[in-house]
Amino acid sequence: MSRSRRVSLLARVAIVVLSALADPLSAVAETIVAGTARDVTTDAPVSGAHVTIRHGSEILGSAVTGAGGVFQLPFDIAVRPEAQNLKLFVSFDGYVDASQDVTITSGRPNAASYRIDLVPRSVADCIRSRDHMVVVGYFRPSTAGSGDPDLAARIADALSYDLLVRMQQGRLVGDALPIVVACGKARPQAIGDYTNFAKVLHADAFLGGYVDDSGPRRVKVQMSVADRFEMLVPPLRASSKDVNLEDPAVARLDPSAHAAILTALVTGYERAGKFAECIEFTVAAARIVGSLPAALADARRRCEQALPNRGLLPGGTP
Repeated sequence: MSRSRRVSLLARVAIVVLSALADPLSAVAETIVAGTARDVTTDAPVSGAHVTIRHGSEILGSAVTGAGGVFQLPFDIAVRPEAQNLKLFVSFDGYVDASQDVTITSGRPNAASYRIDLVPRSVADCIRSRDHMVVVGYFRPSTAGSGDPDLAARIADALSYDLLVRMQQGRLVGDALPIVVACGKARPQAIGDYTNFAKVLHADAFLGGYVDDSGPRRVKVQMSVADRFEMLVPPLRASSKDVNLEDPAVARLDPSAHAAILTALVTGYERAGKFAECIEFTVAAARIVGSLPAALADARRRCEQALPNRGLLPGGTP
């Protein structure tokens, strides 16, 4: 290249650089957004998920999660001193599409790594817009090959008759009462997954376990009960013998099972700031289990202390 041509090329480069400095909006740089995609119910990494970064409807870049659910997504974006709001999208078969906000300032993202929690579609259908819920997850039958696909529904029906009907005899009515939802597809793989399922399903109480169905009618129900606020870690366990799941109207669970579920539920009322309902809930709980376990009694005292007019409440103490 001749000297004159080199001078001309350098001059053009200098003009571009000076133009970028004079107009920062024209400066473009490569930015990398990194993170991981994980199954929110098990905390297991999700490999093979499709990741895109978008500015409005414009796709700036894409990547696929690799081993360990890790992704690195490079893309070009104008270098601006003011914040630019982007959106990170993740999709994978069997999971609900997820997204997360990403803010880029002067070419740098607002986080070194982004965690994307993916919710399995199988359990997403069980999420309800209710404040207080008991979700009955998967129960394993003890006899190989005799699995009852309706075990979760049968136990949910038994709880509705055995627990909720007696709660309705008090002052808790309407939306203040919890509901029981059967979700047999919510299948924890380890005891530590129970709390994750409770959080994902927004359940004050999530339970699962196994059923000894070797008898002709009455069965043994062994359950673990977790809550979304991590009060029951590890989950409480309870065993109920001679339960007739064929007729939920006469099914009776052991008081220890009631106490475990009620302990998880009362935390939901307390955390929601529903202190009057919390107190009334413990009144109903005492009627159901006979006397309040320590955890329920402690919750009642805290709810009473949170109300200045607690002495005027039915069932309250001055």
